[in-house]
Amino acid sequence: MSKENKHNNSEGDKFQQIVVTCSEYMKKNREKVALVGVFLIVSLALVVGLAYYAGQVDAKGAQAFGKIQASFADGVAKEGREATLTRFLARADATLTSLKGSSSYPGALMWLGGLALEKGEYDRAATWFGFAADEFDTVSSMKNIAWCCQGQALEEGGSLDKASEFYEKVRASGSEVKWVEATFFMARIEEMKGNLESAKVLFREVAESEGQSFYQEMAKEKLYPSL
Repeated sequence: MSKENKHNNSEGDKFQQIVVTCSEYMKKNREKVALVGVFLIVSLALVVGLAYYAGQVDAKGAQAFGKIQASFADGVAKEGREATLTRFLARADATLTSLKGSSSYPGALMWLGGLALEKGEYDRAATWFGFAADEFDTVSSMKNIAWCCQGQALEEGGSLDKASEFYEKVRASGSEVKWVEATFFMARIEEMKGNLESAKVLFREVAESEGQSFYQEMAKEKLYPSL
């Protein structure tokens, strides 16, 4: 493994402990969890993970973003999640403008992208995830997460071929971060398009990959439904 890849993977490892609760939730609720929900949880977990991002958290930006998130939580408690989602997405541009230039800006893009994904505003979600990927230009592990989320938003919006392009970017990045998920989602798209042999090849790559994950179990069920 190259020095660059080792660096990228170490950056990804910094927030894996944040995401592990998401993985445990998926295992316990595998029949109930929609993949769009999985990505929402992961994207929101990333906001916390950004605190680990190269130690580059400026106090002013972090404080401003913290207030925005606290205001969102307060809104959910007082007026419900749906109304709060609508209100915060309506003023999303102002929120991003206020944070632009701070180390919290990429996290805000991911957070708002997750909210837009939950709300079903797939074009906006894909756009914000794409902007976040651009912000993570020198850290491919973080970029991979943004690309994977961008692919998910495009897929949910019906742009299957475009979604596959972003999943393929993750697979070709040289970083292991999100490789399994991206490969699984590509396989699922191939299956939806009727390209069953291509789907099987990709599902097999996931099933035979190193480590253990929710997606490996799902891939094995696709390959061996009778087991």
